[in-house]
Amino acid sequence: MSNAATWYLLRRHLVAFAISFLSLTTLMLFNSMRRRLPELTASGASAGIIAEVGLLSLPFVTAMTLPMAVLVAVLWVFTRLGAVGALAAAWQEPHGVRRLLASVLGVAAVVAALTLVLTTQILPRTNERLAVISAAGATDPNARSMTISELRAAARTAREDAGPDALMRAASFEVEIHKKYALAASCVVLGLTAAAIVLLLPRGGLVLVIGATFLVFGFYYVGLIAGESLAGRLIVSPFVAMWAANAFFLAFALVAMWGARWSQAPVGIESQPIDLSSPVSSGGPTPISLRIAASLFALIGLFKVGAAVVLTAQSILSAWLDRIALGVAGIAGFLMCISAFWVWQRRRRGLVMAVAVWLLPVVVGLIAYAKMSLPSIIATIALIILSSNRHQLR
Repeated sequence: MSNAATWYLLRRHLVAFAISFLSLTTLMLFNSMRRRLPELTASGASAGIIAEVGLLSLPFVTAMTLPMAVLVAVLWVFTRLGAVGALAAAWQEPHGVRRLLASVLGVAAVVAALTLVLTTQILPRTNERLAVISAAGATDPNARSMTISELRAAARTAREDAGPDALMRAASFEVEIHKKYALAASCVVLGLTAAAIVLLLPRGGLVLVIGATFLVFGFYYVGLIAGESLAGRLIVSPFVAMWAANAFFLAFALVAMWGARWSQAPVGIESQPIDLSSPVSSGGPTPISLRIAASLFALIGLFKVGAAVVLTAQSILSAWLDRIALGVAGIAGFLMCISAFWVWQRRRRGLVMAVAVWLLPVVVGLIAYAKMSLPSIIATIALIILSSNRHQLR
């Protein structure tokens, strides 16, 4: 693979990562604030305090979404390579697959380093400030507001204590230590897992991206939660509890790549080298990925318009704020349908409008009710698909 092809692949990967990271972080931050806002407004918190809570919640959300964004980006980019036969060609070149993996895993390693700095240096301080705001004053430090050195010192002190719950307290501190390192390492592990899945199923397409995303996310974070619970009850060690998910997915990735290596037998055009540095043409029929994304937006838009018409006809809502929010939802639904039509015609304005109508109901909900509703996960997936295929729009 030439240097030009490598740089082109890196650009595609970085764009997909940025889009996935921004979309997932926005979604999770809105969800976090949706849970916190009722408590803050009930306690009489000012707008400045609410804004500060949102900013302080961002590092925790980011620590979760960075590994997720790596997984989605690698899945998407490698699926695109498989669709054009580039993966099949890479198997025929000396060290071709290694070069593909090295480029995207290099980015994952950089993201892992940033995640480690975030979890070990920034997150403890923001958690400490959040605890102070929640307690309306000074509060005792807990495991999530301690740095690595403080956690190690607290674990040693707990183990030297002769109390009945000393070992459990020590385990809780050690779990936090290993969790910080395990989350950072998961950026590389999940990136390798995503590449292995697509190498094993190179023609999986969009269904593979969505299905693998939900399965891997679900299994990984359930594994972390279950491991934390088991370590807290002293059933397994904190090291095993926090690193088991990484070990499982690393073993899966290695086995999947070994299986993919022996299952590849490309013939015909797929066995010819493909120049990745040549951008995809925007001519020809609308790609299936754009059609699916446009269809998802159209369905959501029709649902919003239909709900607005039905509720207005039945005169269920009496408060003027509710009516305004309902009207905005109906308008957003109508604009979703227009954006879907433009995307189907491969117009770039359709992507711009899609981003606007994705955020519009959230902003209105915040102004009208001082709370944020969770954006539709379907709309988020469609937005990621649209943004990743923006080079197909004109």
